[in-house]
This record gives sequence, structure tokens and C-alpha cells, in this order.
Amino acid sequence: AAETLTLVKKEGENMGKLNFPQQQQPDIEPDQLSLMVSNMAELEKMEPVNEPEEIRERLNYFFDWCSRKQLRPTVSLMCLCLGHPRQTLWTWQQRGGERGALIDRAKQLLEALTETWLLTGKTNPVAGIFVLKSQFGFKDTVTIESATPTQPYAHLTPDEIRQRIEADIPIGEDYLPEE
Repeated sequence: AAETLTLVKKEGENMGKLNFPQQQQPDIEPDQLSLMVSNMAELEKMEPVNEPEEIRERLNYFFDWCSRKQLRPTVSLMCLCLGHPRQTLWTWQQRGGERGALIDRAKQLLEALTETWLLTGKTNPVAGIFVLKSQFGFKDTVTIESATPTQPYAHLTPDEIRQRIEADIPIGEDYLPEE
């Protein structure tokens, strides 16, 4: 005899999605999730690299690995592959040198890929814009231009300004306040 499980909603209990995003499962099939986790665990097991030649080789491996696994390369995955947190890569970039240049070039490639996917409709626009802003320094800007010059009377002499004021502002006995 097969057993059945019956869920009963208690009064006031929320049976919808959890309110904590970190507790929600991604919207992918279990076998896909398992494959993603094992792929990323493969990167995590690699020893950290520090020397420029090691970094160069590891970055080449990383982009080839992403292509073979059909995963979009990201800054987080690149950090995982190199064995260092983002802060370390940022520090290398700030210090310059060969390591910084290698990280700069790798991030330029990630940025170019993200832009291309976004502009060709291969990624969700909101996600693409978020990545470009959070990872690559893109910003929304608003430019406000005034249709009137900031100093409309700069070309006039003081006498011309005085004449305009007298013409625009009524002065005389007809305009004096009543007593």
C-alpha cells in the first residue's frame, strides 16, 4: 500500500515563496543544479596562483573551461578559478604591474561579453545592467541642460542693463504706495 502525504495549511501560514532569497532554490532542474555545483567545486579545488605566468595560464584555462562547460564566465567564477577573493584581484589591479594588467584584460573580456550578450538579447536586460553597474563601474547619469544662458546680460554694458531695468520695472509717482 502506497503512503500519501497531505499538507495542511495552518491559519496565517504563508505557503508561497520564502521571504528570504538565500533560502529559495534556483529555478533550474535538480540535475542541472548538481552539474553546476560539481563544476564550481572543480574550480574551488584548484590551488591559488600568484605569479604572473601562473595567472596567465590559469586565466587561459578559465576561459577555455567556461567554453567547454557552456557556462558564462563571471568575475566570481574567475576569482574562484584563481583561488583569490575579489579584493585581492582589485588590489592587484590598483598596484598595476603584470598581475594587474592580466586581471584588467580578463575583466575587459568579461565586460565585452556581458555587453554583447545584453545588446544581442542573450541575457536578461535587468541582470545585464546590474552586472555592468556592479562589476564594471557603469552608471546611470542624467544631464540637465539649461535652455537659457546662465548670464543672460553678460554682453550688456552697465548703462544698457540700467535702461532695461527702468523699462521693465515701473517707477514713478503713479506706482508709489498709498499713504
